Amino acid sequence: MRRGRITYVGHATTLIELDGVALLTDPLLRGRFGHVRRIVPAPAALPAVDAVLISHAHRDHLDMPSLRRVPDSVRVFAPPAAAAVVRRAGRAVQAILPGDRVSVGDVEVLAVPARHDGRMHP
Repeated sequence: MRRGRITYVGHATTLIELDGVALLTDPLLRGRFGHVRRIVPAPAALPAVDAVLISHAHRDHLDMPSLRRVPDSVRVFAPPAAAAVVRRAGRAVQAILPGDRVSVGDVEVLAVPARHDGRMHP
């Protein structure tokens, strides 16, 4: 039987724990980012994570100061445009496309297409 837990961290950040593997989505771990303000305090310490999943390159989903809080040994997966941003910041990243599957421990992650409004206003 698979065992898992999903913890909402804030904004688009979620900690997904499944069968001993921890995945962190779109880390935004600061108290405030532009017009985005946390309702609860940002986590003081991060749990150990096995991989970070970035959905897209908007700065509230790809926050480099937050990503720097995650150890460099943690794998990062992102779509190509977001992966380019991460790479320019000096961090290793694996670009993935919809339909790609990557293994993190015993967990398989499937990248799926997403539609997102590209406008950049609050």
